[in-house]
Amino acid sequence: TMGSTPQVPGAVAIFNSSGIAFGTLGGGILEAKAERLAIEAINSKQTILHEINFKSKIDDQSGAICGGSALFLLDANPKASYSVFKQINDSLQQNTPGVLLTEIIQISESAITLNRYWVKADDKIPEILVSQYKLSKNTLAEIRNTKKNGILNHPDNPHYKKIESILFAQATVPPPQLIIAGAGHIGQALCHLGHFLGFEVTVLDNRPDLATTKRFPEASRLIVKNMKEAFEDVPISKNSFVVIVTQGHRTDMEALAACIHSDANYIGMIGSKRKIALVHDHFISQGICSDDDFKRVHAPIGLDIHSVTVPEIATSIAAQLIEVKNRETKSSTPPPVWCMVLAAGKSTRMKQQKLLMWWNGQTIIETVVQKALDSFTEKVLIVTGSHNEEIKNQIRQMPVLTIKNKDFANGMLSSVQCGIQAVPGEVGAVIIMLGDQPMIETKLINQLIRAWQETHKGLIVPVWKGKRGHPLLIDLKFRNDINLLDQNIGLRELLLNHPEEILELDVASDTILKDIDTPEDYQKELNLKV
Repeated sequence: TMGSTPQVPGAVAIFNSSGIAFGTLGGGILEAKAERLAIEAINSKQTILHEINFKSKIDDQSGAICGGSALFLLDANPKASYSVFKQINDSLQQNTPGVLLTEIIQISESAITLNRYWVKADDKIPEILVSQYKLSKNTLAEIRNTKKNGILNHPDNPHYKKIESILFAQATVPPPQLIIAGAGHIGQALCHLGHFLGFEVTVLDNRPDLATTKRFPEASRLIVKNMKEAFEDVPISKNSFVVIVTQGHRTDMEALAACIHSDANYIGMIGSKRKIALVHDHFISQGICSDDDFKRVHAPIGLDIHSVTVPEIATSIAAQLIEVKNRETKSSTPPPVWCMVLAAGKSTRMKQQKLLMWWNGQTIIETVVQKALDSFTEKVLIVTGSHNEEIKNQIRQMPVLTIKNKDFANGMLSSVQCGIQAVPGEVGAVIIMLGDQPMIETKLINQLIRAWQETHKGLIVPVWKGKRGHPLLIDLKFRNDINLLDQNIGLRELLLNHPEEILELDVASDTILKDIDTPEDYQKELNLKV
């Protein structure tokens, strides 16, 4: 879309020979036009790409006056993409989001070819999309996080007819999971509203006479067990919204204890302010949770709209669910993360510049840089010092930034401080990588980034069997702290000063503890690699 239109990019509908069968393109003129063309496409078996504008004058009886335009695709042969649609369905069944990429190639005026790809977070991007459209993991991560669909190769001054091929990206995520603990009247009303709002609803209760399909026809799942056992049967993720409305405070407390430490996006519990205060004090005194844990519980539950009746209470809860869900959807993209590769040392013990030694068909520095480039990081910054020109020359073809640390002889911290000064203010965190650790995998870099985005901890440290290693992720809220660190202590001082900000990330390999300093180290790692 461009300008004002009746729908947003990514709107989908299914048409058959009788008209629209599922979904919507926003109704009105756009949907009516699409419906007419869809019937033509069904009969001709020809896929159609069509643009419609909404720039009619105010006195036009048949046109629309929104002022924008929309481009829509009518796929006349969806069966050809069956395998991709099946992959999407399987992913959604496993609560795994991804991005559906549709390549639209205009072969002639009337001939269009479609290629579809399904890419999850950890999937490798098809090489053709990287080479043809310069598609990166960062771009796909942003689409997944913001759920903003659109054309990825759109020119700055778009004119659809001039585009020979289009790559359209569509964030595809599982429906939010609404878990209702309590099959009473409020749970029943909320199940209906939740289903209507697009939630997949699960109802938990220990009363088989109430938790029935007759009373909850719109629930995807009913679990009749005590609350502790019922919650053990329900996978809870960041896509889960838990509402506790059982028959009394005891079962409410059982339900809350079972989910308060979960990853649920939302936990709400019904009750008066006095009840909530008593439950809070009980949970703290019994060590069930901390005060911070309890603060994430929406209690009393629902938006304060002075609701009295059951439908009103259910509506207030549903409104709060929408508020939390959409707050997450509309939140800004996480600040970018940069990788900082430290490549300034003299390599004294190696007796030659180790970063220029060969490793699996390329130099060590190229290997480390490539692994950083393949990650979710936005930019890779190389801090050089000794052998500055040789190292820069070795990586001259790689899309990286470089900066020379004139004080590299003062040690590693001076390189970190030099690099930090070159990182823009909008960057949220940096990953400090050692240039002599070609064993480190891209997967670990991505794990550090995800841990930072999910936990908001300021210092993410990989750990193997209790021992801390590299690379290290540092939130740039510590930018000023880094510049004030003692050169004799280094980054360890930052960790000592902020223990509450440290997240130790357990890893499966001891490579985080190893670097290559001597010829013996080099030969040993080469032998292990072979």
